[in-house]
Amino acid sequence: MFRIKIKDFYRAGLILWFMIALATDVFSAKISNFTSVQKNIPGCALHYQANHSEVFCSDDWEESKIDKPFVISECGSPAYLAGYEERYYEFGNEKGFQGYFEIDKWKASRINGDGGVDVTGAPIGLQAEGAGNLLVRSRPTDRLQLEIVIPAEGYLSFNWKKSGGSIFVSLILNGEKKQIVSKRDESGSFFSELLHEGDIFILEIESQGEFEQDLVLEELEFLTNALGVLERNWKAFNLEGANIRFSQFITIIRANLIDVVFPPNVKNIEKYDPDRTGYPLLDTDGLFFTTTDRIPIEKGACQFEVSWKDELVTQEEKPVILRHWVVDDLKTGSVIKETQKISLFSDKDLPPSLSKQAKEVNNSMNSILDVHGVGY
Repeated sequence: MFRIKIKDFYRAGLILWFMIALATDVFSAKISNFTSVQKNIPGCALHYQANHSEVFCSDDWEESKIDKPFVISECGSPAYLAGYEERYYEFGNEKGFQGYFEIDKWKASRINGDGGVDVTGAPIGLQAEGAGNLLVRSRPTDRLQLEIVIPAEGYLSFNWKKSGGSIFVSLILNGEKKQIVSKRDESGSFFSELLHEGDIFILEIESQGEFEQDLVLEELEFLTNALGVLERNWKAFNLEGANIRFSQFITIIRANLIDVVFPPNVKNIEKYDPDRTGYPLLDTDGLFFTTTDRIPIEKGACQFEVSWKDELVTQEEKPVILRHWVVDDLKTGSVIKETQKISLFSDKDLPPSLSKQAKEVNNSMNSILDVHGVGY
């Protein structure tokens, strides 16, 4: 009797889905976003899609906001994610080939004079120098390519200088090539157009001289509003024995001082500590008519610091605390200030049965000259 195994039926279904996806216009755009890797199992290579995600700079952002990568097998064999290792890179602290842009992060390949491609990680022609500079030593008729994935929206800049007049440097951005260093130039600066997360940024260095020549790239800087990026190095495999590693990037969005929402004025209260009268909050979606997205600043990884100073005054014969709030953006050195008015109980605000309590509150406040506080 002819019987079909469930496993074979499942595998046949996956193969049919994959063939339809490749053959139809409906799925062609989606499949074109999949990045192929070298086949380590002939006919059953793994393909993956890892979307770039963004999260606000909070310590307790939800994992559900990050798109999980998707993996399929070319042959239809079930494919699985086996977990990831995570590393955080902060932006804006130092210049040079450091942090996310350290030399080991660049994919380096040498296109030899005979047209062959040598992909060995970091060819001998690359050497790290002091202060995060990069020395590129180019042989005659060679082309060297340095490739990196842009981790967040921003601009990339660097200075360069060369010894010898026969080195050309071109930028290849998402497949489009243009020259940025000509044969006549001896030194200069480069400042990119606006780059977007996921862009493929390639520097191509070509030598047309008769001897080895040097090019030094220095003071590389990535200018971005992002606070940093998480890189997740995923592992995946299928039942046929294929396995791959790939990276997924999660941009940490930096808060701005315009995202700070100060507490409102309050009236006729007895307890005046900030736990009762309110702290400044961060608005994470930029929409001030929504409130469920607001988070306390102390829960943020946004490098903000909160402080306040209380001033006791009398207005219309009532004790009033003027709470002077200061929020300091440690990343930029900018500050924003706001004064919150806190009106305290007085005899006039209470029925006779509570007037004694009001007098006690006022007497205690009269002993206060200045109340200082530093948040969190």
